[in-house]
Amino acid sequence: MKSKYRPSEIVKQEYVGKTHYVTTVKLGGAYDGTEQEGWYETMIQGYKGEWLDYQKRCITLDEARDNHQKAKLYALNLERNKK
Repeated sequence: MKSKYRPSEIVKQEYVGKTHYVTTVKLGGAYDGTEQEGWYETMIQGYKGEWLDYQKRCITLDEARDNHQKAKLYALNLERNKK
């Protein structure tokens, strides 16, 4: 999946399971001058590219990495529960 983020903004982006893509990025550009400039955001996309109702934001890189791992588990659980 092609990213719209600059490499310096990407913490991690990866496919998880068969149908999900987890992305964690540092918010930039569109958030300049706002309270959330420089925060991190983790979200999940489904196989059709649609965003799932899952979004986590945080301030530190360590929290962002932790949120990414939690999102991966969340996505894998969604796939397991569909069977």
